[in-house]
Amino acid sequence: MPIFQMIANKLTERRFAKLTQEQNEALIDTLVATKVIDGKILPEEEQELAEAVNMLTWNGSHSPEGFVQASIARARQIQPTPNALSELFVTLGTRLGDEWLREEAYYLSSLVAISDQEVHEDERVLLQSMVQAFGISAETQSLIIRKISREENF
Repeated sequence: MPIFQMIANKLTERRFAKLTQEQNEALIDTLVATKVIDGKILPEEEQELAEAVNMLTWNGSHSPEGFVQASIARARQIQPTPNALSELFVTLGTRLGDEWLREEAYYLSSLVAISDQEVHEDERVLLQSMVQAFGISAETQSLIIRKISREENF
């Protein structure tokens, strides 16, 4: 199953229906940054991501498709250096707010990063920056990694 279709399925969980628009946008920005740093985002992936956004309660000033395109353009400007990523994820972590949502964003981003069966250095730095900026404990990070490794799609 393509990664963003899998994420769309996860976004149908009831707890995601309670997110604010700012949290929705921060979650999408987090996933887009991960995918852009992971490599080229294909047109079909962009469409899948827009469809995933439609699973959220969307009240943005842009359509989901417009927001995804703007998010991709912003992510392409990011230099994958530790300082730039740290700054990005501190901001996104603040926008995500709730601890469970920061952990979920890390989980979903980890799925995106390993979806091509490789974790490049830029992705490793990105995920580590996310862990630190989101305040994810080593124990929680370990639990998330074990959960991912048990899932049958990976």
